[in-house]
Amino acid sequence: MNTRVFNCILTISILSSERSSRLTVMHMIKSLIIKFLRKTVVPPLRWFMYRTEKGAKIWNRLVERFRIPPAKKPDRESTERIVGRVDTREFYGSRYFDSQKDILTESGYSDYAVHPKDINMAKAVREIFNAKTVLDIGCAKGIFVNEIRKIGIPAFGADFSDYAVINTKEDSRPYLVAGDITAIPFKNNRADLVTCFETLEHLNRKNVRIAIDRLTELTDDKLWITVPSLGINDFGPPDGWPQGKMQQQYEQLYESDRDFPDPAKLEHLKLDKNGYPQEGHLTIASFRWWTENFLNRGFIRRGDLEKRINDAVEETRIGLLNSMVFEKVKIENNNKIKEKDLLIEKKDAAGASISLKKKKPYEKTIDLGKTEPGHYIAEVSISLESTPRNLPGWTTILLCDIRSTDCERMHGFRTVRLADFGDSKIGNFAVKFSCKKEEHLTCTLIYPGRIDIKLKNKIKITDNK
Repeated sequence: MNTRVFNCILTISILSSERSSRLTVMHMIKSLIIKFLRKTVVPPLRWFMYRTEKGAKIWNRLVERFRIPPAKKPDRESTERIVGRVDTREFYGSRYFDSQKDILTESGYSDYAVHPKDINMAKAVREIFNAKTVLDIGCAKGIFVNEIRKIGIPAFGADFSDYAVINTKEDSRPYLVAGDITAIPFKNNRADLVTCFETLEHLNRKNVRIAIDRLTELTDDKLWITVPSLGINDFGPPDGWPQGKMQQQYEQLYESDRDFPDPAKLEHLKLDKNGYPQEGHLTIASFRWWTENFLNRGFIRRGDLEKRINDAVEETRIGLLNSMVFEKVKIENNNKIKEKDLLIEKKDAAGASISLKKKKPYEKTIDLGKTEPGHYIAEVSISLESTPRNLPGWTTILLCDIRSTDCERMHGFRTVRLADFGDSKIGNFAVKFSCKKEEHLTCTLIYPGRIDIKLKNKIKITDNK
């Protein structure tokens, strides 16, 4: 090779190497500065902005505008492989329950023992629910079951972990069984009150729905669950929050007053130091997602009881436990065909449509009148007027909220999202709701102003047989 050419190539290589080194150093300095600001400046500033609702909204808009995207996109396939390793009995063994650890960075307990909340929650069972029998699903070592039995109420428990059930106290062991929540061995034994604390989030998406079906079968009356939740709590405060549930770069996406993937995406979940989803949590969803799933199965959400629980149990009052109470609606001889059409805007005809424009939120409450005991469907018709661009499928188009007139009980709820339309621009959406006794109900339609739509000026109410 010509000496001059060789020297030229060598010079270019050295300059490129130096430039690459300079860029690497600059990138490292930039990363350190960002990390420093996130740890020292951002937390107090965020706390100050969140002292008011307006400040929180301004903060969210700023974060969205200046958010730095992650350098590497998450690998969903590797995340799903990790999920498969977590969703096993081996994961919930001695290391999870009985080893010393930093619980902020590693999944499990550092000290699994009786806590004052267990005592207060057991008292709430007696004073608020007046239950004669209790079944605790996801009971772990049966601490809560034992506290209920101490106050004279027959209680039993089941847990996925063989280790937890085997290593419980001897006086509790006869009342506990090891069993998968999706196939709980209490087929013929139901309870007045079924409790399920900090359990559903440990299941994968498929098994969550099966578990909800089983829980609704096992209770004769009420169901009390706690599950880490996101978004707005309609009987709050407190609302849900993403901190500690999501990886830091995704936390802003899941703030309470915003649209977000629901349930949260697997690749967004926070991981512990071993690379597992934190605490083994696989399904993190909103209050409204959990609520809708139970109401669709013939339940009512009892906000009045939730408020009493908040007064009695500090952990639910401050939001360390996200608590929800559901009541089963059992109807016999519900054979009458009930069908009626209600106008949304009384000034227009039933066949007319209401045009709703982007950036102009709309809210309307319709009086459903006295509703007899039964299971019903309210149907709303929506057509998209503009072609959505760059909007994710989880974008909310309309909320439908059916409640008692005192707003203490939620009978039906539906979130209509952009993905629900599929390839069509027109959709008829059913909102299931139930009534245990004759009660005056209202239906509130909330349009957040995301995209131009037309809402048919009629809600059709029919029996859900």
